[in-house]
Amino acid sequence: MLVALLFGMFALVFLDAILRESFLDSTFLRACSIRFVMREFVFTLAYDPGTNAVADVLSAAPDTRIQSLSCHVSAEHLWRVDHITGSETVRDDIVTAVTDGDYYPDCLARRDCDADWQTQVLDESGDTLVIYSYWTRTPSCMSIPHLALEHFGDGLIFETTWTERRYEWRVIVPGNPEFSAFHDDLTAEIAETTGVEIRRITNAPALPERDIDDQEPALSPEQDAALCAAVDAGYY
Repeated sequence: MLVALLFGMFALVFLDAILRESFLDSTFLRACSIRFVMREFVFTLAYDPGTNAVADVLSAAPDTRIQSLSCHVSAEHLWRVDHITGSETVRDDIVTAVTDGDYYPDCLARRDCDADWQTQVLDESGDTLVIYSYWTRTPSCMSIPHLALEHFGDGLIFETTWTERRYEWRVIVPGNPEFSAFHDDLTAEIAETTGVEIRRITNAPALPERDIDDQEPALSPEQDAALCAAVDAGYY
């Protein structure tokens, strides 16, 4: 009992010293194998003329861009916030295409889509516009986030960039999944409207990239062993 108490006191004191010296960084997290592994799948859809109202508007305005600020999905809903840059006329045309279209722009099914959605302008200043959309799908509806949810489950991150007819998606998935089945199902869903260009499949960066000169010093083997032992003992 006394030995365990002494070890605990030593571990806490040592951790405090490490923290003050700013040694407890990503190097330690990686060394102790507690970093969460994630994979990313980046691909682009290229819509044919007349198959997507938003793509048709963007194709005539090459300087306009739609960038997602957030995109979330549940089994029955999709909601997202997007940042649009471009002229006021084009921005208004995009809002009209999203709001008054025959189907929600992210719906892959398109036909027999009686889904409900709403779009609201959150902010407008200068040459930028921020809009919020909330979509309730029907049994016939499908979207890329819903397809990803079916294949990979919860915990997904979505990023999108839309310029002209090219709609790029970045899907970040926890763990180490296989993307082949997801890719096959996606290709089947959009076969009549567009194609899929795979950009990359790789491990998602765990931390923002920094210059080598900005990296903090790595732990010594002794420091690494002591900190890992403290984590295993429950002191961290």
